[in-house]
Amino acid sequence: MILKWMVGVLVVSISFAAFGKDDASKAPAVKATTDPVEFKAQSETLQKQMEAGGRYEFVKPDEHERINADLQKIQGLLERQAAGSTLSREDIAAQLTAQNEINAIFAKRDGDRLVCERTTPIGSHLPQTTCVTFSEKQHQNQLSSDFMRDQQKRSPPPKVH
Repeated sequence: MILKWMVGVLVVSISFAAFGKDDASKAPAVKATTDPVEFKAQSETLQKQMEAGGRYEFVKPDEHERINADLQKIQGLLERQAAGSTLSREDIAAQLTAQNEINAIFAKRDGDRLVCERTTPIGSHLPQTTCVTFSEKQHQNQLSSDFMRDQQKRSPPPKVH
């Protein structure tokens, strides 16, 4: 009995040692809070990070609108709760759903997220893994698109015989 308990504690300890490292890039963007003032500060920080050059600059316009609506919904619920009103189960579910939607969008559009591709270079049989941040990948894609657009503008139109 004691041996089983010790093995269990050892397994849990090893799990925390191996996987329990706190990675800031995996932390949710919207953290749980019941203080409307603290949440408003979080919202303002997130709004700044969605601007050009910010961590979440690649959030699409329709996602940006959803995020704003969800942030306002959460802010309203927190203010109601702070004023002494108890939230119904539906309100709590709506708050958690809004928070999860926001965090899902931010996780997808996080400029610090690492994106790895495994490709086989031409002339080689050995695959290589290349990792860049989502932000770097988006900037590379934009540069490629700009280059192709410039090349198309410079080339003369095809002659029709």
